[in-house]
Amino acid sequence: MESLNSILLTRLTRFNLSELAELYKRAGSATAVIEHKRDIREILPEASTHLIQALKDIDSLREWAEQELEYDRLHNIEPICMNDERYPQRLKECPDAPILLYYLGNADLNNRHVINIIGTRHCTTYGQDIIRSFVRELKHFAQMYSSSVDWLTE
Repeated sequence: MESLNSILLTRLTRFNLSELAELYKRAGSATAVIEHKRDIREILPEASTHLIQALKDIDSLREWAEQELEYDRLHNIEPICMNDERYPQRLKECPDAPILLYYLGNADLNNRHVINIIGTRHCTTYGQDIIRSFVRELKHFAQMYSSSVDWLTE
């Protein structure tokens, strides 16, 4: 249920993401946020009117979130909520940390030696060659790689 509720929260729009992260941290879970969607200012007194309205209308997104969760299950994609012990602790310290990560594979996201490769939407052939060379050299030193974009395509 926490994964489904976290997916629901990630679909909300028109407010600052750090506001949602703060609400999540104070409530302790996405489930608690959803349970208190009508009295959110008791948890976050400074909540914006946009956030309050979005939470009131959140049930309209439930079917979509259920479909997304089913897709994740079918494709072995693991949603990791911010309150999950597998969630990267260093990322959790960021004020605008995402409340949900999607994970495919096998790695310790709290490993001390992590290399992140962030791509560009228009990667050149030269850029792809450099990344391949870079990863080939570094794979001996780090235990995990993560990317916010499709591997070598964006």
